[in-house]
Amino acid sequence: MGLYNLRTQIGSRFKWLMVTVALALVAYFAITGVGGLFGGGRGPLGGNKDVVATVGDMKISRGELDAAWETQVQMLSDQGVRSTLQLAKRRGELFQSLVSDRVTLAIAKDLGVDVSDKDVQKQIDDFVVAQMKVQRGRIMGKISAAEEKIDPRYDREFATALSKGNSSVRMIEDSIRAQIPEDSVRSRLAQQGIQSKIKQRIGPVTAADVNNSYNVYSVRQIVIPKASMPQDQLKTRVDKIVSEAKAGKDFAALAKEYSQDKGAGGAQTISYDQVLSMWMMTMRGGAQFVPYVKSLLDIWDQVSKIKPGEIGAPMDTDQAVYILKVEKAEPKLPAKFDKKTQDQRKAMIEGMRSWQEGLKIEQQVRKNLDIKVIDPEFRGYWELAQLSSAMSDPAKMKAQLRLAKAAFTKAIAENPSNDYATAMLSVVLAQMGDSKQAIVQLYHLLEGPNSRGDGADLRIMLGDLLWQSSKDYTSAKNPGKAAEARDEAIKQYVKASERAPLDEGPHQELIAKFKDVGRPDLAAKEQQWLADWQAKKKILEANRAKNGAPAGPAQGGPQGAP
Repeated sequence: MGLYNLRTQIGSRFKWLMVTVALALVAYFAITGVGGLFGGGRGPLGGNKDVVATVGDMKISRGELDAAWETQVQMLSDQGVRSTLQLAKRRGELFQSLVSDRVTLAIAKDLGVDVSDKDVQKQIDDFVVAQMKVQRGRIMGKISAAEEKIDPRYDREFATALSKGNSSVRMIEDSIRAQIPEDSVRSRLAQQGIQSKIKQRIGPVTAADVNNSYNVYSVRQIVIPKASMPQDQLKTRVDKIVSEAKAGKDFAALAKEYSQDKGAGGAQTISYDQVLSMWMMTMRGGAQFVPYVKSLLDIWDQVSKIKPGEIGAPMDTDQAVYILKVEKAEPKLPAKFDKKTQDQRKAMIEGMRSWQEGLKIEQQVRKNLDIKVIDPEFRGYWELAQLSSAMSDPAKMKAQLRLAKAAFTKAIAENPSNDYATAMLSVVLAQMGDSKQAIVQLYHLLEGPNSRGDGADLRIMLGDLLWQSSKDYTSAKNPGKAAEARDEAIKQYVKASERAPLDEGPHQELIAKFKDVGRPDLAAKEQQWLADWQAKKKILEANRAKNGAPAGPAQGGPQGAP
């Protein structure tokens, strides 16, 4: 759950203090890093509209979003974030998290979870006091246990110390409060109530549930993609297959005749461990696996309830209709099946069931929730976020990309200085196969007379597009244009190397690219850069170990991070 509505109102004299507070807020609310300073759009990016989007009857205001972005700029400026593309992506993440906050509140309302103003203010007060204690310690140094118990808002010595820097307790308190997003605090508290409701819904995990989760099933399936035919025809086809299967017709023969894979996969093994493995990937940030995990869970829920030889009811998932036949089932308990193992398994089952029920509730609420994105730049991010639900349908993916393209194009028309929208439009155009227009946008972003767009990733992207165009010119027997495009590609790769002084990722990537364009000398330079970088890291880690600090490389900002 992203909580982003942060604001900074302290003077430059205490800027360092508020940077620390802002970073603490990030840790406290577990925010995914977003934002940026360099290479971003100049001036107001979204025009004069006061409302960026509405989620049901809840608004996302321009002021709230701009304040969140401003704080991210302040926090990331010292981290050396320069990639306009990465900043644009994080700007999109920021918007998505503000939407998610509203969706959480809508879910809470739907489930009857109430969060009082009193609870919200208490949460905010507790955080303000905690942060003021941290800042008091930074300014006053070590204090006694008795002094530590004093509320910093009423600490006279702290007030005296601040006054010497032309500040005050009230200024610090107001600045911290201004950075705390009330709606997001409310959403965070609502999430706790939602989890309690979900736990009531799923009920307890029994010993039988734990034992059965170790069953391994041999299953044959017939898969009919939803996009393969009209809905009425799909239903007729499914009913026919089920009828024939239950009448005793060989299931393998039916799969060969009707299934998407023609039954080539044969009997497949289905285990709860497979589901758990994929689910854990989603928990580590693999959101693209959510539809697949949901389908796997649906399959598991069915096969674990039917006996060998039986045909399951048709399963209607997001991507396809599955018809399953369980051929055999056998328990495979682990060699060590003590209480600790059982408790761990029980916790995993409960966690996955909670996730599954929460996903079901969220999908239902989102289905009935009217979400309108008014600002074109953020409309573009929104359309791209919907791509995950269209992965199984190429036609839908193309349509979604067209919507994103239209939104970012409109954002640029409204503000030609919006470098974030330009970066994203370049990516969308490249994904749509419109390399020529993608190159035009990237040149405008990176090489224009007033350009501030930057980033090794964008330079590499432009180089790749130019190198491909060189190959196309060669195929078209236009050697002059091919040589020109190749030279331009090399220039962009060289600039990409220059734009990554503290990030080894681009340099690793550029080795293969320089070899591909016939410049082994430049590839050798990248290899030498990496060797020097590794040597510097070893020295740094040795110094840290010597000084008692934790070992680890100090890579420069998150440029190139996913």
